[in-house]
Amino acid sequence: MPCKQPWRDFSVPHWLQAASEGLPIKSSLTTPYTTYTTTGPTPAPFHEVVVPISHYGVQKYGQVQKRFSAKMEHVTVVDAYTLSPSGKRYPVSEKKIFTRTLPVAQNAPEFSDAKTTTMVFPHVAVGDELVADWKIDFLKPYFPNAISLSHGVPYFLQADNVHIIVHAPTSMALHWAGSDGYAVTRTVAKGVQTITATLHQPIAQPIQINAVDFHQVSPTFILSTFPNWQAIGDAYWKYAEPAEAVTPEIKALADKITEGKTGEAAVQALYDWTVHHIRWVGVETGLSGYKPYPAAKTLSQRYGDCKAAAALLVALLHAKGTPPNRYC
Repeated sequence: MPCKQPWRDFSVPHWLQAASEGLPIKSSLTTPYTTYTTTGPTPAPFHEVVVPISHYGVQKYGQVQKRFSAKMEHVTVVDAYTLSPSGKRYPVSEKKIFTRTLPVAQNAPEFSDAKTTTMVFPHVAVGDELVADWKIDFLKPYFPNAISLSHGVPYFLQADNVHIIVHAPTSMALHWAGSDGYAVTRTVAKGVQTITATLHQPIAQPIQINAVDFHQVSPTFILSTFPNWQAIGDAYWKYAEPAEAVTPEIKALADKITEGKTGEAAVQALYDWTVHHIRWVGVETGLSGYKPYPAAKTLSQRYGDCKAAAALLVALLHAKGTPPNRYC
């Protein structure tokens, strides 16, 4: 399961503002301890400390948000408070912790179960510590008998001390990697393996404007039961293959679209029909973020997301006996 990060929505306009007003955060301490068993992860507690070091940091991080899928996860705030340099503690009132449905994209109404829990910190000023203890209850896995975790720290933020600690039975085959400063160790005791990833990033790098997405060049730790990309593809295929079933309606439509056409012309006709007749609507509730809708359903309702449209196109190709990858 992916770890949530307070800077996930740090978009280009925010880069520009931070570049003019100063880096937003001096340090962050994140210590998620996650225990995985053969039935899945147990509730994962997090301890997080963020210190704003500019006016922009106060504005941006005075409210901390944790986004989650309501059908797959549940977020609980255990404790949250502002700690001033003098040692005075200002607790976040329960009335200032909100869990609400996120506003979804205009073209995806009612097709997302994304929610956010927001903590509004009081008395926030430059140099204060914003402390939050929270946990995630994982309701069910996205892929059966498989887990994945990733955590990154943007290169333009200072990170005094980041720890990620994962406990799992030694019988669970885990694969991991750390980049750009992450040090990873593994210990074993009494049938339990402990993987610890540690990052010290005391010096933030200058923000690169008009560069590649910062996730691609920032320190990152990943852990998974998937040994390689082929295994990930195989897991997805178990969701995708049933969605590409050919029904009589799909077969009749494929024949009609390709009437008088063969080869690449027929493939192009099927592609053009799908693009012009299936409108895009985000479908991201629960497993729908990974599992495409059946092609027959997409055809009947004339909308779906990218996975759904792709499944319908593949079904149309199958209906004509054309291998989907022949013209890729």
